[in-house]
Amino acid sequence: LMNSAFIHEQSQLISRHLIGDSTDTKQGVQSAYQVIFGRPALPAEVNRAVAFLAQSISQLAASGSEEKDRQQQAWAGYVRGMISSNEFMFID
Repeated sequence: LMNSAFIHEQSQLISRHLIGDSTDTKQGVQSAYQVIFGRPALPAEVNRAVAFLAQSISQLAASGSEEKDRQQQAWAGYVRGMISSNEFMFID
């Protein structure tokens, strides 16, 4: 799923929605968990997400990615991982 064009497109759409509706990263992570998993994120999940997004944005900056695109690309990568997870695909 991680390489699926459909998943990439959906991740881009969801991440644009999250960025547009959120005032900060933690709120965006909470929104992502509600939209994708139908539940609130646990504190540890929020902390991991914030760290991942910060590291991803930093790596994108180092690779020469345009500043205006970094946040979108980082969020799309995070959302892509969520959509490809077992929790998204299987019901417990």
